[in-house]
Parts: sequence; C-alpha cells; structure tokens
Amino acid sequence: GAITFDENELSPNNVYLSLMLDGPEPDINIHLDSFDLFLPSEISYPDPDALCTELVFNGNAEGNGFNPYPMENDAWSERILILEEEDGNKFFRLADRNSHSSSMKYHLDINCFVRGVTYTITSRVRYHHQDGFVGGSESYYWYVRYESGLDGSWRDRTIVNCNAQSVDDGWVTCTGNFIIDKDLGEATDAWLKMKIDNSSDGDKYDIDYDDINIVFHEGYV
Repeated sequence: GAITFDENELSPNNVYLSLMLDGPEPDINIHLDSFDLFLPSEISYPDPDALCTELVFNGNAEGNGFNPYPMENDAWSERILILEEEDGNKFFRLADRNSHSSSMKYHLDINCFVRGVTYTITSRVRYHHQDGFVGGSESYYWYVRYESGLDGSWRDRTIVNCNAQSVDDGWVTCTGNFIIDKDLGEATDAWLKMKIDNSSDGDKYDIDYDDINIVFHEGYV
C-alpha cells in the first residue's frame, strides 16, 4: 500500500514511529517475510519540463507493481486491486462497490486549470456483475469534484458522458474534450471521479479501469 508521511513524522527527532498491521482476526498468525519502503516510480510524477501536458499519472496501472498509487478508493470499505491479464496487461479493479457513485479517485493539479484550456480525457472501462445480479447496459460519466474558489463549497463538473455498455462488451473506450471554464479555473482543490448513471442498480457492478489519461489539447497554460 501507499504510505504518506507528514512533516512531523519525518523529523529526525521522532523515534517513536512503528509499523502495525490492522485487520486480521484474533488468533491469526502473521509472518512478514520482507518489508521495503521506496518512492513510487517515475511514471507517477509529471515531466518537470511539461507539467500540464498530462494530468493523470500511472493511469495504465503499469508503474508501481501491484500498488494502485496514485489512484485512491473513495470509501474505506471498497478495494482497488491491480490485476494482470494473460497478455501481461495490468489494470485497476474497484471491488465491493456500494453506490452507483462508487469510484476510484485521482487528485488533480489545479495549477493546470487555466481558464480556456482544452484537455482530452480517455479511458477504458469494463463491467462485472456482482454475485447474484444480472444487469443490462449502463452509461456512466467522468466528472471533476472540485472545491469552489468562490465560497469553498464542493461542486461537480461533468467532463465526458460515456455510452452505455454491458458486461458482455468487455473493454470499451470512452473519450472526449472539455474546457476549463471560469469555475474550474478558480478551484482550490479537485479530484477526478466517475459515476454510473443508474442510481438503482449502478452499485451492483465491479469496475475495471485502464489507460486513464487527461492530456493537453489546445490553449495556453
């Protein structure tokens, strides 16, 4: 998993940090064979010479072994897995979803939200039925959940609507352009998320994600 340290925890005077494993039931023995602590791979960071050319990093799940960083789950009860197909392609799976809005989320760099700039978002998504459920075709959309610079409220801005697809369709690509408008340009924080439109049964799917990209299209950053 990913571990984030704050300034106090990294102080050389702090000698009280410990690693604890939480979750297993009582009377379960845990054997820890090895433990490594290292920075995420270079694919997790922007090019310092082109900070706003790409806004999503490790969107193809290939950069950090089986760690989903920098993707995060939106609820503690849901799980992001890195799985590998027979051809070696890795992808994200969000399991144990409990709402049609359950989604992975990605923290966006608001310094790249310059009013008037156009970005292109592309992703591949695949559905799986959860146990005991059989559904039809479901549409979804990607949106930016952002903190307004005007009043501090959290707002949603849809950036692409994706056509309905079913479990039988397998991987389906969705793409579209969006423009940074006045409100997004004044945002003080922002997250990329997706939502299935069907609020009744949209929680009954596990979702695979791959090749999530937001790239610069046109304008001046």
